Amino acid sequence: MVTFSRLAAYAAALSLSATFVTLPAAAHVGARDKGASAKEASTPIAQDENARRLWADDAMFAQLSSAAQARLIRAFGPRPGTPAPAPTVDRPFAMNFDERPAFTNVLVNTPGTEGTNDTQSETSCLVAGSTVIVGFNDSASNLVAGGHFTGYSVSTDGGATFVDRNVLPNSTNGDAGDPVLARDNVTGEIYMLTLGFNVDNDILIFKSTDGGQTFGTPVPVSPLSANGDSMDKEWLAVDNYPGAGQGNVYAFWRDFAFQASAAGMKFSRSTDHGATFTPNVRGWTTIEGNNGQGAWVTVGPDHAVYCFWLSGTTIKMRKSTDFGVTFAAAVTVATITSTGSNGDLGLGGGFRTNTFPQAVINPANPSVIYVVFADKMASADKGDIFMVTSGDGGTTWGAKTRVVDDAGTSDQWQPSLAISPDGARLFVGYYTREYNAGNSMIDTAARIGTTAGANVTFDASQRVTSQSFGVVVGQDPAIVGTYMGDYDSASADANFFYYSWGDNRDRNTANTRFNQNVRFAKIPVGAAAAAGSDTLGLYATGSAAFFLRNSNTPGPADSTVFFGSVGNTPIVGDWDGNGTDTVGQYVPATGVFFLRNSNTPGAADLAFQFGVGGTVVPIVGDWDGNGTTTVGLYDPASGFFFLKNSNTPGPADLTFNFGPGGAGWVPLVGDWDNNGTDTVGAYDPSTGAFFLRNSNSSGNADLTFFFGAPGATPVTGDFDGNGGDSIGIYSAAAGAFFLKNSNASGNADLTVFYGAAGAGNVPLIGDWDGL
Repeated sequence: MVTFSRLAAYAAALSLSATFVTLPAAAHVGARDKGASAKEASTPIAQDENARRLWADDAMFAQLSSAAQARLIRAFGPRPGTPAPAPTVDRPFAMNFDERPAFTNVLVNTPGTEGTNDTQSETSCLVAGSTVIVGFNDSASNLVAGGHFTGYSVSTDGGATFVDRNVLPNSTNGDAGDPVLARDNVTGEIYMLTLGFNVDNDILIFKSTDGGQTFGTPVPVSPLSANGDSMDKEWLAVDNYPGAGQGNVYAFWRDFAFQASAAGMKFSRSTDHGATFTPNVRGWTTIEGNNGQGAWVTVGPDHAVYCFWLSGTTIKMRKSTDFGVTFAAAVTVATITSTGSNGDLGLGGGFRTNTFPQAVINPANPSVIYVVFADKMASADKGDIFMVTSGDGGTTWGAKTRVVDDAGTSDQWQPSLAISPDGARLFVGYYTREYNAGNSMIDTAARIGTTAGANVTFDASQRVTSQSFGVVVGQDPAIVGTYMGDYDSASADANFFYYSWGDNRDRNTANTRFNQNVRFAKIPVGAAAAAGSDTLGLYATGSAAFFLRNSNTPGPADSTVFFGSVGNTPIVGDWDGNGTDTVGQYVPATGVFFLRNSNTPGAADLAFQFGVGGTVVPIVGDWDGNGTTTVGLYDPASGFFFLKNSNTPGPADLTFNFGPGGAGWVPLVGDWDNNGTDTVGAYDPSTGAFFLRNSNSSGNADLTFFFGAPGATPVTGDFDGNGGDSIGIYSAAAGAFFLKNSNASGNADLTVFYGAAGAGNVPLIGDWDGL
């Protein structure tokens, strides 16, 4: 089950019949028996009868990837009866500059003097420490002798800059694009899988041993293929979990074989770091016969291997628990509404789309699987992103749930999926038209969710592109006329999600039209807090340590500060008015405050006595609206507040009673009415009731409501950056914050598990980074 804020507004997608075309049984020209043990010499595509048949068959040709289509058109020319695609009308696109993101969009490839062969797209993104590698289809590489259609770029500074490494090394069968990257995290070896260029019955794996700077001679992952096979839309995974199976390499793809009995979804594996792959085609590693497209293979922390693919109008899965030797029966993961070829959504602009799946296994729980794909709504909405999840290792699957949060009928398509190494945060990137009123201009966006088993609660969507772009098709002679990319893939480390995409904002080098390049951004794993918003923290009573986080998300502390002595009371505030909240302590025995103006260890910048200590409770706030936090005291016995407008000794500037004394109520402070001044409130732990007052004076509460279960610890802050404060509670038993963006009853707007559950931690709220 997946939790989204706007779920109730959308109907469930309908299940329609399949439209995949299957090949009839036919004589296989040049085929071998099943028991053949040595691979035949490959036939050039121009002499391959199966390749010509695929080229001539409208339905089968439509199912091929654009790279495979381009391979056939190179061999046999334009298809009869197919009109030349209308090129994109070249005009200055109206760009959207509202809602510009904070993410830097980095150009990955280096545009050159390639003339009309200037398309780079269909990206695979991989992170390894400070190295980021992006592979992509590259029509410019087609101009280099040797049969190339693949490019790649490497960053060694975490994605700040990239160096275009041009083409892969020359090989007998060439490389035709559809690149997929994977890494062995133990050896550091990086693998790139591509289609063959000069023949169509090979899928090739290139290996790098120098961090992706160069790649060696490729080996086939389909060693028992024969003339008449036609390999397409491959995927790749490496088992990076400790134990038996670690380092195994798994490949999965579609074979559009001439002989129907040999066609279908195929799988192979390597147990020697990609040096050789287990013979596979026409044998027991057929995952589905004579059907399917959009292969995706992934590995769980228990070494289970999962193959996902689109089969007609269903997404299917098969699972292996013996390292890919055998697979269990197919399971239906989801039903697709779109009935176009490969699930094409039929979006405006004349470019092809699909409903291919992407999947990840939670690294912290091998039973939990997340799958995303594009599909139509059962309405006028042509394209949306959906998710299904399983909590039992793929045996059963939850309902198909809409991921995107736009309120209208704008198009979304081509999702990318990644999960953080600890399994706590899930990333979904996608193309969208939600930022354009005419539903024509394109951006990329992302939603990041917090996982709780098979449940995912998503943050609001974030626009990733810094500039919108339009459709660009039909103008590169090396590219199928309806092509703008069939997939992208994302990667993650503990701090960021790494995302690349095909981007049409640039003019070509001759400045005569727009063309497609590759761009990249990295998005923090922790949701970026809204400007000026307060975020959470904890104080460990046993060590006098402050653990401060700069986003309201799970994860490690961004700052850890040891300040003061065990036994004192922690306080936080903006003591010097610079916009950043910093740490402090109050000594109950003496009534002395120790305040520090930076979140670092060291001596107090301010130390003074206010009151005489004892049973009074320290509170802090901006009582006069001057931008500086000052101290105060609350007497629980009488219900009186004593507030100071300066951090100095002396009498209180404000003294008044609010609420009953002796009732065990907890004092609260916040700017409840967004007027720039903090005022008081109280929380009744016996009932879970909040009482808030908009002036620092005696009188009745201006706001009264209930939130959460009785007995929790109340917190207050500006969690959404709107300038006003709202309430929340902290459950020590659960180690969780439940935060509201309004001062009213209802469900929490943010639920964040942070720190260890149990006694000993005091919740804190503040703007620790001043952003």
